Amino acid sequence: MVHTYSLIHDDLPCMDDDSFRRGQPSNHVANGENFAVLSGDALFSLAAEILTEKKTVDLLGVSASIKACNILFNCCGASGMIDGQALDLTFEEQNEKGSSFEDYFSSTKEIYLKKTGKLIGASCALGCIAGDASDESVKYAKLFGEKVGIVYQILDDVKDGNFKNFGSDFNLKIKEEARKIICEARIILDQEFRINKYKSYTYHFLKYILKEMEKY
Repeated sequence: MVHTYSLIHDDLPCMDDDSFRRGQPSNHVANGENFAVLSGDALFSLAAEILTEKKTVDLLGVSASIKACNILFNCCGASGMIDGQALDLTFEEQNEKGSSFEDYFSSTKEIYLKKTGKLIGASCALGCIAGDASDESVKYAKLFGEKVGIVYQILDDVKDGNFKNFGSDFNLKIKEEARKIICEARIILDQEFRINKYKSYTYHFLKYILKEMEKY
């Protein structure tokens, strides 16, 4: 719900101004900006309602429910997804083509982390909370999700050709950064969760991202 709300608002003319989402007209194109804003608001508040309703609290326990709420709303709020959107709105004018790769990627990575990584990190953390995992596992699951989110956004921008104007060398460098982040994510799986790399869907997903990146 939170993810869908973020996409509806992200597509608005005052934000990224996208008329299509997944091959279909964006919400504001199909239903008008007023109802798109309301749809996003409704989904966000519904997520809070579900997390705090009695049957959720009875299932998870009060402490776990509070922890889940805190993580989710921290990741999608002023220090997470919302801040990422604010940074994205001012990114292009502050990062001209002449900036160094290091400066450009540092700014881009922060946006990727906050707009996408934080939300995926919250998803991983909430799954651990629902499974009654330790605080340590919740922390590392969140960190793993954040790294996956950053790499996913790099892949998405590479596929869309968003770095072509910077030259082939820039493209190679940003893909190399993605590989480093995937290595960091794998270390978390190996050392903190000891997941069987040959059976894990998560490992296959990381390999898929690498394979897809090599196509561009």
